[in-house]
Amino acid sequence: MCKSVIFLIYASTDISNYLLTLAAIDRYILISYRTAHYRFCRASTAKLLITIVVIMFSLINSHFLYGFHVDQDGSCLPAPMKYIEFYVHHYDSYIDIIKTVLIPFIIIFICNIFIISILTRKHSLLRRTSTLRRRIRQEKDRQLTGFLLLTSILFIVLSLPSEINDFLRTNFTRQFQIEYACQLWTTTTIFILLHQIHHASHFYVYTLTGPIFRKEFQKLICYYKKTNHKEDICDYARRPTIICPHTNHDDTDDQRLGVFLKQTRSFSRLSFKIDA
Repeated sequence: MCKSVIFLIYASTDISNYLLTLAAIDRYILISYRTAHYRFCRASTAKLLITIVVIMFSLINSHFLYGFHVDQDGSCLPAPMKYIEFYVHHYDSYIDIIKTVLIPFIIIFICNIFIISILTRKHSLLRRTSTLRRRIRQEKDRQLTGFLLLTSILFIVLSLPSEINDFLRTNFTRQFQIEYACQLWTTTTIFILLHQIHHASHFYVYTLTGPIFRKEFQKLICYYKKTNHKEDICDYARRPTIICPHTNHDDTDDQRLGVFLKQTRSFSRLSFKIDA
């Protein structure tokens, strides 16, 4: 049981971080290429990539299932001597930090920088026009830029402390860990909570604030709800989707940026609560 818990903690953290990385790449393709995203940003492609990420990081973290054992005191610790040396001196010292935090952060940061540069170029071109639609587009671009910078900063600020704490704990002497056990567990719990808040905030931004998720959730309620209000909810769920089949590419980009704008406002409110 202890091995399964450790495996799930590490595997779920890796999977979550790389799903956010896929979302950043998807967002870059969506903003950068008007026609390519119709081929790549599809539900079938997303399901395939998610499956690959889940399987890959489950296999990468499978070493916890045979490397950890329960000792006589009931503690779950790495058992074979070779595995202890690998885990302490390599995996938990630098491999886990690079794999779990640095690589996803670098990819997300690069994608966001590319998106911001594209939006900046568009903003300089749109300055010459003064129509209401162009001004609205510029405002959406500015708020999307702030959202992208905020996600990159929060990723490294909320994820890195937990990994650094794991690295330091493996280098503390046993006497030091026994003497300051309470303080170490307190700081570890705080850093883990920060890490989980980061994942929870992204679930809120990308899922609960998304119109597609809300529409599907309303359909689910319509299917199971047996009260007199069933027809009203179903009528609302059957309203037209955000993107019309006859909408041109510019209108589609405006509508998609509008979705990011709504997510930005929700994310800003959430980050304010976290800072408070």
